[in-house]
Amino acid sequence: IEARGFGEKTQAEIRKLIEFKMASSGRFLYASVEALAESPNLTGKDMALLGSALQNLQRLTRLNKSLLLLLRIENRQYAAAETIDVNALVKKTAADWASQLEHYNLHLDIKEEAQAEVKMNPDLAAILINNLVKNAIVHNHKGGFINLHISQKGLVIENSGSEKALDEKTLFSRFNAAATCNASTGLGLAIVKAIADLYHFKVS
Repeated sequence: IEARGFGEKTQAEIRKLIEFKMASSGRFLYASVEALAESPNLTGKDMALLGSALQNLQRLTRLNKSLLLLLRIENRQYAAAETIDVNALVKKTAADWASQLEHYNLHLDIKEEAQAEVKMNPDLAAILINNLVKNAIVHNHKGGFINLHISQKGLVIENSGSEKALDEKTLFSRFNAAATCNASTGLGLAIVKAIADLYHFKVS
């Protein structure tokens, strides 16, 4: 989003206003559909339609948040940086996804070859690792595995995904059909790429 002809401060204020309006509209629609769902005169078909509408609104809300996050990253609004303990962050993220791992019977193994550190914004570091682990879970199969290998050279994530390799040229594109599923916004890896580009990390 760029408001041409305005100074940087005014552009920032315009972006904040757009973000507020988009978020407010989403909350209003969600509340309206929930209110309709509580009506006593709804048929089974009506409830099914409203349930579908709520799911779509939830996905749109996640999509809105992801797009706004991309906007903030690309406009370098995450300036503050500190030293991040990569090992600790990876282990915390794995623990956060414990219930999903158990649900899909996925075995996650963390191999620590070295104590890795990186200097970056802590929020973006958490989002980066979280999106990578989430992607390894979503694009997997029940009873599969996820291996996380930490070294001084970087972080390698391996999973038992589809036998067919994904196209690396489009893997990190926004709304890449091959890297999306019904529960996904299609922006998780695009956000990973945006963060990596911001800090000049190599991601593949």
